[in-house]
Amino acid sequence: MNMFEYQAAGLRSPPRTPSKEEVDMKRLMSRRLFDSIDADGGGTLDSEEMSQLFAMLGLSITKEQEATIMAKVDADGSGEVDFDEFFNWYNSF
Repeated sequence: MNMFEYQAAGLRSPPRTPSKEEVDMKRLMSRRLFDSIDADGGGTLDSEEMSQLFAMLGLSITKEQEATIMAKVDADGSGEVDFDEFFNWYNSF
């Protein structure tokens, strides 16, 4: 969409692409959160560590919902979430 189409649709401006510095900062902040949850320091988050994350975020979800989220986040199906999977999921909000 060009600027005119955005304005015609009642939108203020097109979405902006984040700068490299913004992406780097998001990655750093995500890494710090990931590392704080990775209790065993294994470089991946298991379902128990993901449960702790959900609690930290104030999410009140069932074990079934946790399993569904875990399956979506765990893109390679390893049963654990590596940092890249976590980063893609966490920053999709």
